[in-house]
Order: sequence, then C-alpha cells, then structure tokens
Amino acid sequence: WARPPRWPPLAPPSTLARPHADGPFFPRGRSARACAQGVRQRERCHMAAPYVALLGLCVFLALLLLVAWKRWRRGRAARHVVVVVLGDVGRSPRMQYHALSLAKRGFSVSLLGFCSECLEDSKPHDALLQNDRIRIVSLTELQTRAVGPRILQYGVKVVFQAVHLLWKLMWREPAAYIFLQNPPGLPAMAVCWFVGCLCGSKLVIDWHNYGYSIMGLVHGPHHLLVLLAKWYEKLCGRLSHLNLCVTNAMREDLAENWGIRAVTVHDRPASFFKETPLHLQHQLFMKLGRTYPAFRARTEPSDPGVERSAFTERTAQSGLVTRLGGRPALLVSSTSWTGVRIRPYRGSYWPCSPHPCGPVPRANSAEGGVHREKGRALGREGGLEIALTLRSLPVEDEDFSILLAALEKFEQLVLEGARLPSLVCAITGKGPLKEFYSRLISQKHFRHIQVCTPWLEAKDYPLLLGAADLGVCLHKSSSGLDLPMKVVDMFGCCLPVCAVRFRCLHELVRHEENGLVFADTEELAAQLQMLFSNFPDPSGKLSQFRRNLRESEQLGWDESWKRTVLPLLVDT
Repeated sequence: WARPPRWPPLAPPSTLARPHADGPFFPRGRSARACAQGVRQRERCHMAAPYVALLGLCVFLALLLLVAWKRWRRGRAARHVVVVVLGDVGRSPRMQYHALSLAKRGFSVSLLGFCSECLEDSKPHDALLQNDRIRIVSLTELQTRAVGPRILQYGVKVVFQAVHLLWKLMWREPAAYIFLQNPPGLPAMAVCWFVGCLCGSKLVIDWHNYGYSIMGLVHGPHHLLVLLAKWYEKLCGRLSHLNLCVTNAMREDLAENWGIRAVTVHDRPASFFKETPLHLQHQLFMKLGRTYPAFRARTEPSDPGVERSAFTERTAQSGLVTRLGGRPALLVSSTSWTGVRIRPYRGSYWPCSPHPCGPVPRANSAEGGVHREKGRALGREGGLEIALTLRSLPVEDEDFSILLAALEKFEQLVLEGARLPSLVCAITGKGPLKEFYSRLISQKHFRHIQVCTPWLEAKDYPLLLGAADLGVCLHKSSSGLDLPMKVVDMFGCCLPVCAVRFRCLHELVRHEENGLVFADTEELAAQLQMLFSNFPDPSGKLSQFRRNLRESEQLGWDESWKRTVLPLLVDT
C-alpha cells in the first residue's frame, strides 16, 4: 500500500523555512501572524460574496421594475414627444419648427435645451412660448474654466452633460419619440439611445451637419478628438430608429460612408417669414432708429406731421406710408462673429490652415490686411497661439472679411462716379469677434455706406428680412453637406440672396434665378455693382429675382413636414 499524501500538500523544500517548535512549516518570508491574517481575509471575502450577489440582484430587479414602470407609463403617453437640443433653444430654429409641427398634430412636446439667455437675446419665437402643448425644460450649461489640458476640460464637460441629460430624461414623462439635433451629438446620442432602450422610446436623429467636421475647424481633421468624435457619431448614428437630414448630398453620404439610411427634410421657412407690409417696415425702421443711427432720416421733414426714417415716411393725418425717393438700399447679412486657431507667422498672426477657396490673401491686399489686423488683435489677447471655437477666419464656415472687403470696393466705385445708391448694411448676430469687427468697421470711415450690427428680437428678425433689398450669406459648410438656414428664411421673405459657393448650395440657391453665387471678394463686389445699378430699377435683376421667388410658391415648413415626417412617425 502506498502512503497517502499529506493534506494539505507542503510547499517545495526550497521554499520552506525552519520549523517552529512543535509547529507546522510556513512559507519562506511569512510569519504565522501574516498567514493568519490571510486566512481571515479569505474568510471575510467568502462571507461577503453572498451579500454582494444579493445587492447586485436587488439593483437588477430595481432596474427591471424601473424599465417596466417607464414602459407602462409610455403606453399611457403615446402622444408625448421629447425634443432634445444640446444647445441654445432660441438659436435652433429647425428644432423649434419640429416642436410646433408636432404640437399642431396633437402631440404634447417637451423641449429640452439651454435657456439661460432665452429672456435676453436668444428668446424662442412667441408661437413656441404661447403653445399650451409645448413645455420648455431648461438644461444647465457647465461653465468650465480654461484650467488644465483641453482634453480634460472636454472630458469633464461631456461627463457632466451626460449625467445631467440622463437625469432630466429619466424623470420626465416617457415619450413615444425622442427627437435629437445633431450636432451637437456628444454625448446626447448615447444618452438618448440608452433612455430609449429603458423607456421604449424611438430615437429620431435630425442631422444638420457632422459634429466632427466642426471640431476639425478648431483642431484639424486628424486630431485624436476629431477622430474619436467621428467614430462616435458613426457608431451611435446607426442605433437610431429614424434619421432625418437637411440635404440630398448628406443623405447620399450617410448611406455610402456610414451605412445609415436617412430621409431628406429640406429646411423650409416658417409661416412668419414673409414679405413685410410697408406700414410694418416703417414701424420697424422707427424702432431701430432709436438705437441705430443708420435707420434714422438723413434730413428732418419740414412738416411736423410727417414721421420719417431713412427709408420711409408716414403722414400722421392720413396714416399713409410711402418709400422715400433716393433712399439707400438695405443689405442684410447674419453671422455668428466667430473664428479659429491662429499662430504667429513672420511677425504677424495667420490662419493655421489654407483658405478653402484658394490661397491665403497677400498681406498688402484689402482682404489680407483684414486677416492680419484680426490676427494681431487676437494674438495680443491670447498669446502666441489661440484656440477658440470660432468661425470667421479663412478656415471656418463664415468669413465676414469677404463682405467687408467687397464693401470697400463698392465705396470706391461710388467715389469714382458710378450710379450706385448709398448702402445701409445690417449685420445681425452675436459672437466673440463682434466687438473687434465693430472697431474695424468704425476705422473705415465710409462716406456712402453705413454698417450697423444690431441683435434683433425674434419677432423683429423676419420683419427686417421682409423689408430688405438684398441678403448676403457667407456660410461655407464645414462638411460641405448642409445648407444655411438663413438663406431659407430670406427666400421665405422673397429676399434675393448672394451666397458664397460650396458643394451642395445648388439644392437651395439657383444661380441667376433666385440669387447669385460667388467665390471671393472680387465676384461679390461685381455682383453688388450689377444688382444695385440704377437702384431701384423695376426691370433690374433684383426685381426679377424677387418676382421669381414670389412665383415659385415654395412649400412652407409645416406643409413640407406634414408630407415627409408625419407619415414616417405613423409607420413606425
């Protein structure tokens, strides 16, 4: 018979220490006390394991109950929709229009977004605020300080927004659909998808652009953050039940490169974007004239019973409003006054990327001088390298210096004797470079051009577009696949437009039919000269474009939404 092995087996002899008197062998380097502590720790782990398993089971059961309760409530609230804008509600017109159309079809709508400025300068339209079926839920925007690495700042902001948005969505009434604007989609895409899984809601993503392409304007297309954002958008975009997009070009790109099937819902003007009657034009001009001298009358009327603005006059006795003879032309543009990273180059500050429409302008040219002066001004404020979320240098999607240089050329033509009217340029919008450009404009000392930069109330913006003679759009899409909403609004007011050329602009602006397309300052200046020759001329190009817009009978937003989006909601 073989001798039975000793249990538990001993360690190899080389690892055993000398035995204690009348005691067992212990592993080399460990005392009896250490071994006893190890035994007690293992016993505690074995005792704690059932409690940990029980806790996990309780959490799992609580999550199941929460999901069941949420889905039961959603069944009772099938006509509820949540619209999510991880941005300023007042500056998201398309999502406001979605909410209004949903409310008109009998849905109750919760509109989640940043509303910190809603009572000041980015107030949503009155139709949204006065609708009983729409409730605006304010999200808190994290105000981060420029402390630490930029990637750490992004990380903190994303985590905060994810937790905050999750909290807001989970404690709201469950919705049949969650409409999400993208961009910004980080981290809203993942959060809305997760809430949809818990509550049984269907996620609808409305693609306005690609978020990673906007980040690429600041960091460059090959930056790690940009690549991660692209991967995230591509992954989460496939998780939605329904995808909408703004152009046919974007629909084709989503299908070919991302494997996402989308439905094109072109931007359409809301019903309140229309030509402004003459008496409302006069009221608007008089209101703006109290703040902005460009809208005030050049000469006071001799009759005290006549009320006069720069463009119109009204007789108090009859109430009749007429246009002034020899009035200036009113040009309107809108910009976000923003820009991108700048770094020093031979003593000056130059954009980090080449101009998308050609080489960077020479320093001694009018346009190049604007960029040089702007770079120096920003450089003094931010040091040798500035990283701002901006859009008004040659690498971004709006370059205001193109219009400014064209106005200088227009001024020179008038001084040389060309038959051109004086111009009043109203540049609307708000952004970090507004004060800088205002100072730059004031240094030009124009004699025949007046430039003002008003920030209008939501109700006044459509009135101004409906009263203008020409609109100028400087939007260059970061992806080349979205269209400027400002041009849609201008067309709704039958306002002809000069727009800068980019990839899919032809889906909106038809050259020589409802407006003109330009590539640089030279082309814009030539177009301004042609359009305003012999102004106001009933047989001129401006009048022809306006007639074409009136006769086009384009669908409004609500009718277009009824034909394209509503059937998709019914089918799903």
